[in-house]
Amino acid sequence: MNTTIELPKPNRVLPLVTFYVNRDDEINTIVNALKIDQGSPDSGKRCFIQGAQGMGKTELCRAVALKLRDEYSD
Repeated sequence: MNTTIELPKPNRVLPLVTFYVNRDDEINTIVNALKIDQGSPDSGKRCFIQGAQGMGKTELCRAVALKLRDEYSD
């Protein structure tokens, strides 16, 4: 008897810790920049975010990752 087992897609993105107010523009800008001329998920696109400590860079990256997690399996 053969049984097909479907493994769930890996999701290593942690849920957001903080609530964002008025960060949708930044999130959408980064998501759109990563999607422009996207030939394949391994097209080599990078996005660098810099700023002072405590500005929410990590949470911004998590928010972007959550929006893109269905398109990038890893």
